[in-house]
Amino acid sequence: MSTFPLTIPPSVTWHKNPKQTHFGAPRSGGFPIHGACDLIAPAGTEVLAVQEGRVVRGPYSFVTYCEGGKNETTTYAIDVAHPHFMARYGEIGHVLPEGVSAGSQVAEGQVIAYVGAQCGGSMLHFELFDAPDRLEILTDTSAHKYLYVPQDNYHRRNDLLDPTWLLDSWYATMPASRWIR
Repeated sequence: MSTFPLTIPPSVTWHKNPKQTHFGAPRSGGFPIHGACDLIAPAGTEVLAVQEGRVVRGPYSFVTYCEGGKNETTTYAIDVAHPHFMARYGEIGHVLPEGVSAGSQVAEGQVIAYVGAQCGGSMLHFELFDAPDRLEILTDTSAHKYLYVPQDNYHRRNDLLDPTWLLDSWYATMPASRWIR
């Protein structure tokens, strides 16, 4: 059993879309291919552990938006080792719920973070990696072959997974009563 990582349905599909928030979306300006599914939701939305696991890293600085401007914001991320994969929950706020920190155990469906504020939008950036016991950093700028996704410029470890089908199955099994309105 697994749980969808948000308490509300995202406002944009995580499948191929014009906002390019889907896995494998091209990026302009020399940025790497998008190695995650972005789940668009308001800042402050609760982020849930998709399965039981252990927080191995975080919160750590993830992305800074509107750099140098008066609306500059930084979002954060945590990495959680789940039984069959490592998940990066990115674009979150820097404050985690009480009891959630590096080294802590989390239960499936437990609130582990909150969607972070950005200038111009907010989302959960959800990445998966095949090896939950491989603890090196998830972002990797070295050139190497990807084992599970099409060869491209992802700038991620070579065990990167496409989370689309898992998000589909978790979303499909969520009872309507579970969504916060």
